[in-house]
Amino acid sequence: KYNLIISIGCPCLIKTNFENYKKPIYNIHGGIIPFQIGRFSPLKSLQKDNKYLGSTIHIIDNYFDSGKIISQDYFKIKNKEKIYNYNNVLKLSSELMSEFISNKFKYIPNNILEDLRNNL
Repeated sequence: KYNLIISIGCPCLIKTNFENYKKPIYNIHGGIIPFQIGRFSPLKSLQKDNKYLGSTIHIIDNYFDSGKIISQDYFKIKNKEKIYNYNNVLKLSSELMSEFISNKFKYIPNNILEDLRNNL
């Protein structure tokens, strides 16, 4: 019956076999997958002194935050204020979802991804 199913920031692992679904189920995750995974990843990323925060739309699969990445965006952290940065992640997630619904996709440049990889 549905054209599109989107999970928005689901805070838990959904125990089901997603391979049984005929259509993909998308998740909007407040973090840059595969580097910022799990619950509260923006806050954990601030604790780890990451230089960037972001949002990812990915297809949910049978593993945690590991499905195919569809679209991502990011911003450079300017201060350590948790609420300020968390609100920026929420705003970015909303913008990313709006663009995704309009069939527009964003990708994080390789140099930013490499910087995240090097700062784990």
